[in-house]
Amino acid sequence: MKQSVSLITLGVSDYEKANAWYAALGWQPVLEIEETAFFQANGVVLVLWAREKLAADSGIAYDGARWGGIALAHNVASAEEVDAVIERAREAGGTITREPSETFYGGYAGVLRDLDGHAWEIAHNPGLGLAADGSVTLRRRGAVSLRHPAPRAGVGCRELRGQSIYRFGARPGSAAPSFRRRPMTSPASSGLFV
Repeated sequence: MKQSVSLITLGVSDYEKANAWYAALGWQPVLEIEETAFFQANGVVLVLWAREKLAADSGIAYDGARWGGIALAHNVASAEEVDAVIERAREAGGTITREPSETFYGGYAGVLRDLDGHAWEIAHNPGLGLAADGSVTLRRRGAVSLRHPAPRAGVGCRELRGQSIYRFGARPGSAAPSFRRRPMTSPASSGLFV
């Protein structure tokens, strides 16, 4: 199976109220069909659908609303944006379960629940990259990104978007790190998200 998520469907108890709540936060559906709203969210589609219809379609007994141990995250570019989103959610009737505050990872975040109890973390994480469209970019462990100087002889290096990318790991049978070249044909196939 390819490592990807295409759609996230949130089962809602009242479609009209849920759709209005997300609209109050600035979300606009791209498509609405038979009381189902589809929101384009970067490369993923968020869907609102009646909870009982979702349960029936999934072959799961509908036993009312309870938290399933899943939290969605919406990353923003600053602590001020975290505060603004949390306040908009509060004004629209959302429940704030964790007021915005500094986090253990050096960021700033708060958590809210929508009208159906779905948990959303609103976060500013300076350790993650954030593209203009809201996409989060990750840096892989074990990858060091340096801008020049040129690599030493024998050290594998490739240019990717103007950065020299070095990969390192332990030599077989040794605890000492060794640099290794890894073929990189494109950012998507490289395993690096920069």
